[in-house]
Amino acid sequence: MKIHVLSGKCLTPEDRTRWSQMQRADAALCSPYFRPEFVEAVATVRRDVEVAIVEEDGQPSAFLPFQRGSWNRGRPVAAGLSDFQGVVGTPRLDISAEELIRGCRLAAWSFDHLIAS
Repeated sequence: MKIHVLSGKCLTPEDRTRWSQMQRADAALCSPYFRPEFVEAVATVRRDVEVAIVEEDGQPSAFLPFQRGSWNRGRPVAAGLSDFQGVVGTPRLDISAEELIRGCRLAAWSFDHLIAS
C-alpha cells in the first residue's frame, strides 16, 4: 500500500474518474461534498487543499480530501460548509486511521461529520 498527497488542483482525469466510480458505488457517499469537482473548486481559492491517494497494486483504492491547517492538522475541505466528511474508497479498503494520517504527514485530523462507513 502506498499513500501520496497532492494539491487539490492536481488531480488527473484518471483520478477524477476513479474517484467518481468509487463514490457512485457507495450510497453513503452521495453528497456533492464528496465529489472531486467540489474539492477542485475549493482548491482554486485555497492553497491548503490536498488529496491523499491510497494505492494498492498501482491503482487508487481511496481518496481523502483535506485542508492542511496550523500545527499540521488536517481538517475537512471547506469545514463549516461541508457537513459530510470521510474517505472515498473501495469496499475492500483495509487501512487504519493512524496509517492514513501518518501517510498524509499530518499531526492530527479534525472532523465533526465523519460518515460511519
